[in-house]
Amino acid sequence: MFSRGGYRNLRVRPEPCGSGRTFLFALSRRRLIETVLAYVGTGSVSLAAQRLYCYRNSVLHRRARVHQLTGYDPAIPAAAATLAPALNCRPRPGHTTARTGS
Repeated sequence: MFSRGGYRNLRVRPEPCGSGRTFLFALSRRRLIETVLAYVGTGSVSLAAQRLYCYRNSVLHRRARVHQLTGYDPAIPAAAATLAPALNCRPRPGHTTARTGS
């Protein structure tokens, strides 16, 4: 499928005001968030994988990565109860937050 260089040969379209790394980081973060929300919403790795159109092992890997980055394991109900509302309340691109005057 790929030539000798494998994934290194893939070119990334950079953001207008950022680098290719910024784009990859944003894409990776979005996938991690979607995976956690799908997993918490279904309660099943297999169902989350079906919902995300990916392999079951991808969900397991992303779940482990979230645990590594945040310290919260989505497989533990108390941690999932902390993660899910926090991820649902994150700022979305294009939305402005109300600021109070000083």
